[in-house]
Amino acid sequence: MEQTVLDQTSSLGAVRSKWLLFTALGLLVCVVSSLVIFPRIAKTEFSVDEPGWISSGYYYTTLAQKRDFDWDKWFCRDCQGFGRL
Repeated sequence: MEQTVLDQTSSLGAVRSKWLLFTALGLLVCVVSSLVIFPRIAKTEFSVDEPGWISSGYYYTTLAQKRDFDWDKWFCRDCQGFGRL
């Protein structure tokens, strides 16, 4: 079956409206997130254990990327409590 020009135009309009809705919702999420997050930047305290969690996350991500599933490496004796499985 062939589509008429009118059918092709209406389906193109539906695709455009879906992309417009998707874009509008994405912008709404960004604006609301910005309004919640940015005013609290000066008030948010830095936790002293964050570098440990970041480094252990990097350690485990590197193991996963290399597909190294050796238990001794995943137990991470060097993590010293931060993110140790």
